Amino acid sequence: MIETSNDSYLHQQKGLANLWYPFSFVHEVKTAKPLRRIILGIPIVLWRLKNFSYKAFVDRCPHRQAPLSAGKLANNKISCPYHGWEFNQEGRCVHIPSMPQAHKLCKKISLQEIRVEEDQDFLWICINNKDENNFPDNQTFSKRKTIPKSWKRVHLQKIFHVEIEDLIENFMDSPHTAFVHSGLIRKKSKPKPRQFSIEMKENEVSVEYEPKQESLGFFNKVVNPHNEAVFHQERFIAPSLVEISYHFGRLGGNFNAFLALAPIGPKETRLFISIGLDFSWLNHPIAIAIKLLAKIILAQDAWILGQQRSNYDLSTDYSKKSILTDSIDIYVRHLRARMRQGKSSSVQFKKKRKLEAFF
Repeated sequence: MIETSNDSYLHQQKGLANLWYPFSFVHEVKTAKPLRRIILGIPIVLWRLKNFSYKAFVDRCPHRQAPLSAGKLANNKISCPYHGWEFNQEGRCVHIPSMPQAHKLCKKISLQEIRVEEDQDFLWICINNKDENNFPDNQTFSKRKTIPKSWKRVHLQKIFHVEIEDLIENFMDSPHTAFVHSGLIRKKSKPKPRQFSIEMKENEVSVEYEPKQESLGFFNKVVNPHNEAVFHQERFIAPSLVEISYHFGRLGGNFNAFLALAPIGPKETRLFISIGLDFSWLNHPIAIAIKLLAKIILAQDAWILGQQRSNYDLSTDYSKKSILTDSIDIYVRHLRARMRQGKSSSVQFKKKRKLEAFF
C-alpha cells in the first residue's frame, strides 16, 4: 500500500484506489526513456526492460524526493537526476555516488513498486499492491470485444480538467450530441424517439439502443451507404472504462471505441481512446477523417464540461434535476460509490430496464 495522508485524493477514493487504471498506450513506452504519469495523485515512473517486460515505481527518490523520471536509464537501472542514486529493476538502491562503499545502507533503501500489466493496446497499473487484487483477465477486461487485427486502429489521448465521473457521464450521454456536436453527430432540429434498455451488473452498466435508421454525421453515406438500421451499444466497465459500438446494418461497417480513463486528481482526468474501424477498403481514409473528427468532438466536449465545471466550483449547495434519460449516469455513479466503499452494487437488474429518449 502507498502511504498517504487522510486528505489525499488516493485516500479519499478508498476501494476505487485498489483497482486497475490505464497508464499509457504500449507504444509510448521505450527502453531508453522513462515515462512519468500521475494517477490518483500519485506520481509514477514506468519503463520497459530489455526483455520487453515493464517496471513501475512511485516516482520519488527516497533521498530528497526528486522525480526519477527526470533521470537516466542504463542497463535496466534508473538514476536520480539530483544526486545520482541508482536503483535496479527490482527497485533496490545499488549505488550512492557520494558514499560508494555504503553497501549496508543501500540494502535498506528501495522504491515503492507499482504493479503493471500489458493488455491489448494499453499498459495498466494498480497502485494497491495486494496480491489478491489480480489483473482481472477473467472479469472486466475479457468482457470487452477484442478488436480483430484486420480492423484499422486509431489511438488518441487528451487531458480534461474535470472530474472523472463527469467525463464518464458525457461519453455515455447520447442526448447531448445533437447540441454540443450538432452537424458532426446528429442534429438538434430533428430529435427522434429512441427505445433503449439498461442492464446493471456487479461491475458494469450496459446500454443497448433499439436499431433505428439515423444519420450520424457528414460522412454517414460512406459508413452506411444503404441507410440501414444502426445498432448502437454502450457499456461502462468499472472502475473507469467505456466501450461504444456502432454496427451499420447488414451491408455497412463497424465502429468500436474503447475509452480508458485515468484519474490524475480530483479535477483532472487523462483519456485514452482506441478506435477500431471495419469498413473494408475504406478503413484508411475513414481513419484519417475519424482522427480529425474525434479531435474536434473532444475539444467541444472539453469546452462544455469546462463551462459545467466552472459553475460547480462556484457553489457547493447546488442540486441536479434528473430525468429518466439520466438513469445511465445515476447507475454508474451508484456503482462507483459502492465500489469506493468496498461493496458490490445494491442495484442489479434481472431483466433489462426499458426506457425512451429523444435525440
